[in-house]
Amino acid sequence: MSEGPGRVHGRLTRRVLLRGVGAVSTTAAAAVVLAACGEAKVVTKEVPVEKVVVKEVPVEKVVTKEVEKVVTKEVPVEKIVTKTVEKIVEKIVTAPPQKATIRKLTAVTDWNDGPRLEVMNLYAAEYVKKFPHVQQVDIWHLGGGGGTTSIGLADAVITTMLVGQGPDVFIEFGERPTEWHADLTEWIKKLGIDRSKYIWQDASVNTKDGKPRFLPFNIGIPSFSYNLNMFQAAGVQDPPKDGSWTWTNWAEAFKKTTNKDKNEWGFLMTKSTWHWGTFDLLMAEGALPYDPAPALGGDVAKTRTTLFEDTRKWGGNPAQRWGFYVGLAQKDKVGAPASVQAQLQAGAGVQAPQASGKIAVWSGGLQGFGFQERLVGDRFKFGYAWPAMPEKTKRRSVISGHSGLSVNVQSRERGWEEEAVQLAALWLDEKIMGTAISTGAGGFMNKQMLRELPALKNAKAQRITDHALPICEWFIGPDCPWSGDYVGGSAWAGWREWFVALRGKMNLGIDGELSAEDALKQGIEAGDAAIKKVREQTK
Repeated sequence: MSEGPGRVHGRLTRRVLLRGVGAVSTTAAAAVVLAACGEAKVVTKEVPVEKVVVKEVPVEKVVTKEVEKVVTKEVPVEKIVTKTVEKIVEKIVTAPPQKATIRKLTAVTDWNDGPRLEVMNLYAAEYVKKFPHVQQVDIWHLGGGGGTTSIGLADAVITTMLVGQGPDVFIEFGERPTEWHADLTEWIKKLGIDRSKYIWQDASVNTKDGKPRFLPFNIGIPSFSYNLNMFQAAGVQDPPKDGSWTWTNWAEAFKKTTNKDKNEWGFLMTKSTWHWGTFDLLMAEGALPYDPAPALGGDVAKTRTTLFEDTRKWGGNPAQRWGFYVGLAQKDKVGAPASVQAQLQAGAGVQAPQASGKIAVWSGGLQGFGFQERLVGDRFKFGYAWPAMPEKTKRRSVISGHSGLSVNVQSRERGWEEEAVQLAALWLDEKIMGTAISTGAGGFMNKQMLRELPALKNAKAQRITDHALPICEWFIGPDCPWSGDYVGGSAWAGWREWFVALRGKMNLGIDGELSAEDALKQGIEAGDAAIKKVREQTK
């Protein structure tokens, strides 16, 4: 997921949200009426029954002729009374226990554009269909398009949490992870969730106490998209399917496709940090975004980011790569400046400069091909390619980690924790996730579906090329560098503050307000100060 400027969609502004929070009745939980629960009962009644058995004994007659006297011997009839006790079983059959009616569950998301909005609507409708005792699933739409993540959602969600009116299900963020995020250990067992079916990274779902508090939601699969029309016009060959193009190869393509007289640019410079952005390409050089030790409870005094500083891993040089990246915009002038991007975006009538047909190459997530289709339409032909490979490390530019859904601990007090967990778990349902994948909305967590992506082609994804299969297959294979080298940001408090502080300085480098070197130095210092402050406050 890329991080764009947070924006409020629909009717839910922060002011409206806070006003709505204040109006929420504190007696809502009292309205839940529990239905009678019962099991089949056996009631035994002993009823004495008198049974009379009558034996009739025939009278024996003896006739003696000699004396001509008839002697009659009467044998009395024996009356035998047998007392028996019979069991009368009365079986009381009751109806199965009925779930208490729940008026509404709430979930918050920034998936509110294009195919993502459609998937969210399906998600809510399918839940009510599957669990009819829940009358409504209310999706709070905040942020924009899936790019704001916890950064854009945090302030509004935190406010609702503090007053006890937070959503039942929410995308993860690092604030108070063990206080607000329900422990899902037993629920995962109870619901029979098979971890092996999904991209499931412990570092991204577990908090520092080792307990899973998130269910896998979405992961970005980095790729480059390129304008075939511009490549052909500039005489640039298509990038090879084996993904062997390095940054040097791509930079050459950027230069050849840049034509300022026609307002055409070789590369779309982006301030996106995770998933195909600046942090992503630097991790491929061997950098870690931050030191995982203090994140897992280490000495706060030693807390500092390690981004760009680990230059020995795989032989890469993150700081040098950062300078190269900034240089594409500031030195080589092949990246469209911010002012030009705004102009192209307005001309295309969409919130993406590349849709104008004036950008040769842009980075993005393969999982978002549904957005690409809608943005580009029939304006031009485009294809997907591997992201640039660093010359020394030979590691793909790929972020390590995935987002997740959390369950609010407050749902237990409300009386519907089980329903909230079931709502979060429904995301892993094959119908929901299959729809998200096949429409290009995202949700690329089911490994089998990920491998079968090319088979999911439909009218909305006609331009998914055979580049898709090797990218997806590599991403879930053993060679992908995201396994084992990363600690999910949500595992520790302070991640958001660190992220915002660091990214703010880095963006000044891309904009040309700071040199690449100064942006790097000030970014690390700002990140260190932010994380240290939060850690000291939460000791």
